[in-house]
Amino acid sequence: MQSDQQPVQIPQSPPITPQSPKKGLFDNEASGYFYYIAGISLINSLLFIFGFGFYGSLGITTVITGIAKYIAETVAGGTGVAFIINLIGFFINAVIAGIVALFGYLSSRGHGWVYVVGMIAYTVDALIMLWLGDWIEVLIHLYFLYLLWKGWSLLRKARKDMESLNPPVIS
Repeated sequence: MQSDQQPVQIPQSPPITPQSPKKGLFDNEASGYFYYIAGISLINSLLFIFGFGFYGSLGITTVITGIAKYIAETVAGGTGVAFIINLIGFFINAVIAGIVALFGYLSSRGHGWVYVVGMIAYTVDALIMLWLGDWIEVLIHLYFLYLLWKGWSLLRKARKDMESLNPPVIS
């Protein structure tokens, strides 16, 4: 004898996949400061060509833009060559901003060495601003150095916390 009943369907839940402890644990806002520095420097290097700008830029990009602008004005005047010289300066600044943005990406992935290298490079950049005599930029650099140091400290604390949750296995 056959039954006309259908088998009972049991609802299936999606499989549980544990989230990697690294994801989210190292995310702090300090990695975003690298992006901010890169973006402001790139925007400023473009604006400086036209005689505008605002605070928060890298000293090295300011120097490169100033050199490119000076060469463009003295050598070529207002010709297409001046535009190409300014474009070369902007391209160099874009590479520098890209490296700083890469620091932001790597620091958000938990690479502590990026904070250290970034803070050293940013200290040198603050010295460039000091050499240029721009005290407001020096103060801005000091503030961002503090924020980067704070992010590096949070990363180190997060690593210690993670090690305490997952002690090493001794065999």
